[in-house]
Amino acid sequence: MVAVVLLAVITGPVGCGGSGPEEKRGRAGPGGSTTVPSGYVEFADAETGFAMAIPEDWEVPRNAELLQQQADAVREQNPGLADVLYAAMTLINKAEVFALNPESSSSVNLLVEAARGVTLDEIPEPAIAELRRRGATVQSQERTTLGGAPAVKLAIRSPITPDTIVDQVQYYAISGDKVFILTLTGRDPALDVIAESVRLT
Repeated sequence: MVAVVLLAVITGPVGCGGSGPEEKRGRAGPGGSTTVPSGYVEFADAETGFAMAIPEDWEVPRNAELLQQQADAVREQNPGLADVLYAAMTLINKAEVFALNPESSSSVNLLVEAARGVTLDEIPEPAIAELRRRGATVQSQERTTLGGAPAVKLAIRSPITPDTIVDQVQYYAISGDKVFILTLTGRDPALDVIAESVRLT
């Protein structure tokens, strides 16, 4: 039963969203505790219970059709970025936040799902099994925190397409009755800032 629930968490649709995250500049977020770094914009959803900062020059596509247009436009100049965009099309309508750097092809997405009684100790085994089933290599696993909540952190090498393999860091955190799954793709230094900016309530 746990494995089935976790596979739904990893791959299933978002079930907790309210009206969607609000874009803000300056200090904001759950509890007013987040300070947005210079050059970043905060996305916060008090109902869902998160806040995070995204570089202001990153793109935040609002729908899969726009992502398709962007992927088609950059296919010849930057095949790697196009591959990332095409792969993201199935994710964008499920993510609370999806953003990407068009220069480096790095991206970030945050999924939120009901915990349904799952504990943090129960997450790694089925999560790693599912990642491996999809062809990813899990290079490390550690307990940590994300946004003030206990979390599991996985370092992953993941195939976007047969010709495009990317480095990813994935956090699974439980806060209240929700599981937050933060995936950072690429090697952009901003990804560390994004992870550090996350606040969960």
